Amino acid sequence: LLLFTGVIGFFSGIQAQNSSTESILVKNGLVEGEPFKTERFQVDHSVDLSVFTLSGNVEIFENPDLDYIQIDLYVDRGFSLWSGSTNLDNYRIIFQRKREQIIASVEPKRNESRVWKGDNITFSYVVQTPVAITSKIRNTKGDIYARNLRGKHLMQATVGNLYLENLEGEINAFSASGNITARKMHGEYSAKTTNGDIKLTDSDGEVRLRTVTGNVESVNGRGTFIAATTTGNILAS
Repeated sequence: LLLFTGVIGFFSGIQAQNSSTESILVKNGLVEGEPFKTERFQVDHSVDLSVFTLSGNVEIFENPDLDYIQIDLYVDRGFSLWSGSTNLDNYRIIFQRKREQIIASVEPKRNESRVWKGDNITFSYVVQTPVAITSKIRNTKGDIYARNLRGKHLMQATVGNLYLENLEGEINAFSASGNITARKMHGEYSAKTTNGDIKLTDSDGEVRLRTVTGNVESVNGRGTFIAATTTGNILAS
């Protein structure tokens, strides 16, 4: 077990904040066509947001041009060798608001995992928010992209990578199998993966990074830095 604890210096020439309001998933062709469903929730202050998908990517970012939270759901039905186009009737698609809580999720209608594990269908979300929020973003299989957010955030992927940029507040990032890449993190940042690498650049605050199988790297950071790996290397500069 390799463990590193210390205070690391900070490079003063940080790049300007990424103010782009363009979707990474759309720009890079990770989702195609028009959204299957779009929901808008009027907000003027922080709310709790929960997003869950079985298989697919999730992107969330701040868009100050809006006065509502917009959630776009993209569906790729894939193709099943046995049944052709996958039947959406096996899934429950939920968009719901309960006072200060907003929920967007995709769940199987039956508890048996065979309902969805044999399908090639994917459900991907693009979420835009104009205000600081508390969020819980989870997926079973797919990547998570988050940028330009303020607040308390939990990002969790079972099988998938996490890409985080310019997050401020309390951020917890987890992946059971995947890499976690982050830059411009401010505040309390904790990242953990079982099988994958963790990389952090241009960040400050209290940082805790841990991987079981993989490397940990932190570049141009300031604050408290604690890192551990069971099989891999730790680099801090």
